[in-house]
Amino acid sequence: MLAVVWLALLAAAAHGYGRVIANGLKLHLPTRLEWATLTTGLGTGFLIVVTFLLGLLHLLGRASSLALILPAAAFAIWKVFRSRREPGIAAQPRWLRWGLATVVVVCVGANVVGTLAPPSFIDALVYHLFIARAYLRAGGIVELPAIWQSYQPLGVEMLYTLGLSLHGDLLAALTHTGLGVLAAAGTWLLGRRVAGSVAGLLAAAIFYCTAMIAWESTSCFVELGITAFSTLGYYALLRWSDDENPRWLVTAALLMGVAGICKLTAVQFPLVASGIVGWLSWRRQRGLGVIVKRAAGFLGISLSFGLPWYLHSYLWVGNPLYPFAVGIFGPNPEYQDIWFILSHYGPGHGLRELLLAPWHLFSSGASFESGQYLSPIPFIFAPLILLRLKAARDRQVLAAAIGMGFVLWLASAHIARYLIPLQPLLAVLAADAVCSLAATSLYRRRLMVVTGALFLGFGAVTTLLVLRSLAPVVLGRESVEAYLARTAVFYTTYRQVMADVPDSGLILTNQGPTYYLDRRHVRALDRDILAGPERLSKVLAGGPYTHILVHGQPGMAEAVMALGPRVRLMWQREVDIPISRTFGHTIKAPVALFEIVR
Repeated sequence: MLAVVWLALLAAAAHGYGRVIANGLKLHLPTRLEWATLTTGLGTGFLIVVTFLLGLLHLLGRASSLALILPAAAFAIWKVFRSRREPGIAAQPRWLRWGLATVVVVCVGANVVGTLAPPSFIDALVYHLFIARAYLRAGGIVELPAIWQSYQPLGVEMLYTLGLSLHGDLLAALTHTGLGVLAAAGTWLLGRRVAGSVAGLLAAAIFYCTAMIAWESTSCFVELGITAFSTLGYYALLRWSDDENPRWLVTAALLMGVAGICKLTAVQFPLVASGIVGWLSWRRQRGLGVIVKRAAGFLGISLSFGLPWYLHSYLWVGNPLYPFAVGIFGPNPEYQDIWFILSHYGPGHGLRELLLAPWHLFSSGASFESGQYLSPIPFIFAPLILLRLKAARDRQVLAAAIGMGFVLWLASAHIARYLIPLQPLLAVLAADAVCSLAATSLYRRRLMVVTGALFLGFGAVTTLLVLRSLAPVVLGRESVEAYLARTAVFYTTYRQVMADVPDSGLILTNQGPTYYLDRRHVRALDRDILAGPERLSKVLAGGPYTHILVHGQPGMAEAVMALGPRVRLMWQREVDIPISRTFGHTIKAPVALFEIVR
């Protein structure tokens, strides 16, 4: 529970910094809750940027993190207690408002409790948390050649680094859960603006109460960071469209800039938003010079956040978009393997498959990595959403952003969670459609209530099902060791390796680096091990390796044994590795540890 207290302090600090930024921009919002949502988003972006600067200066550590967090948190708490209480937001009918709010709060509580389980999802272990811990141990941002993701923008990992420095990996994981709550609040803010208070709550519930958000919230990914900042960015963009106040345009650019540094693919959000700025200016018959100035200025502010990351990568490996853009910056050893994996998500990339992708996301969701976990409500109400776009500027802006985002997704890896940042916009349009239909007659109102209750109830149930596999270890009914043995890939293997390899050892392995193998280890490509003893000998000559650990692929142990008397087999076995944390499914995988004979 102490980790939750630290999360509250982080949120308070973000709110404190955000207040300063918002006051500097002279932004005005009608309610305190709207103010808190926007300022927390701005302040969280500020924490990401400052942590990155501390990393560049090699000043990362608990002392610098405390100095960054505590004064701002104290300031925010002081301001909250000094502020006057405001009347509640009127939203009718009251029972519906409370019902929607209750569903969201239940799902938030379930996700927070689930995140208190030790991190176990593979992406978190092999780079999200591993990178943050490596930076913290080094005291700053250092090159990690074995992790290609470390050459890309790592905005959310900066929050993980901050969390690790203050209270370990539980707080680091909770920061991403907090970003999910911020994204839900941003969805409410956007929905309230587009279609009223009830629609705002409904949009937040449609977005948040799904198995996809539960999985994301409890797995230390980064998509919820992109989602939170881009959603608030679109809200600021709509506020700018009211009267073209440049302060809101700058606010939107700042938020989209932070969204763009959460992941390499997230750079699309500043690009799409700048296009929308130009489009809105053109519709209002502004001159070409004004259109270009606004779009370029927006893009310049937002892309400036990512420039240091890309420059860093270029100085390290000569490719700011590593390992991609090989046609411009030349080939690299990672690209082929990565693109082979990414290109095999989804049922195919032909024209027919692309046109049917929205349907396949639900009918064949597993091929998109859990596409079936997305909310189907926007898909069901798509015809009505399209009908309501006529003469509705806000809805047209959101629809344009969704359309461009989906086209970009179709042109890249078909991974369902990469669509999460579009879900708040879809949820807002779906909530608007539902509320408009409910307003036409008593029968339709009742029908929409029943429909919403069924879908949101199902979403809440699936959220609780995700919690089911996590709750035993959180509540003390299962040991941490037993939990990680059934949920973290190769956890028991790594515990045995750490028992057999001394602290001074250096392991060459075909997987990793990984969070729970807390010995020095370097990853070798599978093909370098399988290519034969001559190639493997060259790899071993590149460092003072003491052991070789091979796992996951058949034929690996035999390839190492081909080195002959240079290696000694310490042990070889088959282990169960989890492939579904929720349902407990496992598969068998071979593992072998060798000692290098000197």
